[in-house]
Amino acid sequence: MTYENRVAKYTITETTETTSGTYTCQATNDAGYAETTATVKIQEPPKIEVDEGVSTQKLRVTNQWKVEVKFTGYPKPTVKWTKGGKELPSTKHCSVYIDESSSTVAIYSLKKEDTGIYNITAQNEAGSASYEFNLRVIDDTERRSKSREPTEEMIGKYVC
Repeated sequence: MTYENRVAKYTITETTETTSGTYTCQATNDAGYAETTATVKIQEPPKIEVDEGVSTQKLRVTNQWKVEVKFTGYPKPTVKWTKGGKELPSTKHCSVYIDESSSTVAIYSLKKEDTGIYNITAQNEAGSASYEFNLRVIDDTERRSKSREPTEEMIGKYVC
């Protein structure tokens, strides 16, 4: 605590979650007594940590897609996953896990319809952070089924 030009000043140089609280300053002299209080609320905006190698992926049908994201922030952020702008619920096909400091989306058997933009958002009173994943599911069976057996017309064109 410092006192300069009739002003008392208390500086907190490092904070943690436990620094939050109500601080009271009391002064007493021959002229009397004075008291004031201040409330300190510690906040940290969310941050998202991702292995950038999974931000854009191209996988085959029936493969597995699993993405883990770590997040921080104080107070603890609420986390939400979306696909194409719509909330991504946890289902039998697509599992969404959220715990204290990480979140995982897992699709254990990809379908062509799983192709899309997936987004995670972490939000608290101090702000928000988000990260986008681009998943493209390819179906090799479609390409193989489109290759046709030769017809008589095709064979006739190439007879010597």
